[in-house]
Amino acid sequence: MRRRVVKTAAAFLLLTLALAGCGRKEEVASPVAPDTTEAPDEAATEEIERPPKGNKPELVVALPSDITGLNPMTSTGGVNDNCIIITHETLYAMNANGSIAPHLAAGGEWTDDNTFELLLNNNIFFSDGNAMTANDVVHTFETAKEMNNGNLPALLEGIEEVEALNETRVVFRTAGRIENMETRLSNPALSIQSKAAYDTGMQNPYLVGSGPYKFVDRVNGRYTSFVRNDNYWGENAGVSNRISFYAIADDEERLSALLSGNADVILTASPDVVDALSDDVSVRIYEPGGSEHRVIYRDNVVFPYMRASGAQYWQGVYVVLE
Repeated sequence: MRRRVVKTAAAFLLLTLALAGCGRKEEVASPVAPDTTEAPDEAATEEIERPPKGNKPELVVALPSDITGLNPMTSTGGVNDNCIIITHETLYAMNANGSIAPHLAAGGEWTDDNTFELLLNNNIFFSDGNAMTANDVVHTFETAKEMNNGNLPALLEGIEEVEALNETRVVFRTAGRIENMETRLSNPALSIQSKAAYDTGMQNPYLVGSGPYKFVDRVNGRYTSFVRNDNYWGENAGVSNRISFYAIADDEERLSALLSGNADVILTASPDVVDALSDDVSVRIYEPGGSEHRVIYRDNVVFPYMRASGAQYWQGVYVVLE
């Protein structure tokens, strides 16, 4: 197995970048306007420049399927959430210790069985430069109620009204005390979105988030790319200038991309692939949700923090060092 996989690495060097036919066979909707981008010239994309030391300018993640949507409220999870969690953030989030803790929120408390009051952190900015306020929280929950799809009804059950008391204070009025309120507020589907972006009438306003990266480019069926958000407010800003998610459906082809250096991280792998890597000290295997959620990454890829829950692969910011 190992010998055959390594043998295919050279042949797959260009295929990793061109990715013709590597995504899903059926046509999928683009998260942005219909893509008219032409395939890049093969000679120009034969290799991705990777300096031997220092922060790599681009982190390449190979996914088992293509991204099908970047709206947190309509995402079907899986590979989509791997992108959403670097562009958008939630009021609460799972920390490095696996506990739910305030994130965009500075904190919250039940003042009675029907009222949950929340205070936002100061100086939070969206990727378009607009400051986040309590009005954006209200907008997000009102939009979620209107959409009422996927797991939104379950997340919003019992929440009757969301009101901005001032720029930084929000009150949730409920039908009764919700014991898992903080956990609900940590779900990616309830990532806070910019009211100002929606008010402008711009196409796909849901792409504006408060995460460390922002959407920049996509070729449907091939890759989706993000660049650093210079307006990021938090401490865990990404180090790589760019993160690109490539769709590579075949297990062995994803492994070949990793071994050839054309991918820094690959998601999900069969036991055979893991066996092929058993003696390779240059890679690491992370299994946050069991074998079906394996993340395999090169030894020089460093994750500042990993957070895993249920079927989610990970939540965190990817960086590449040396």
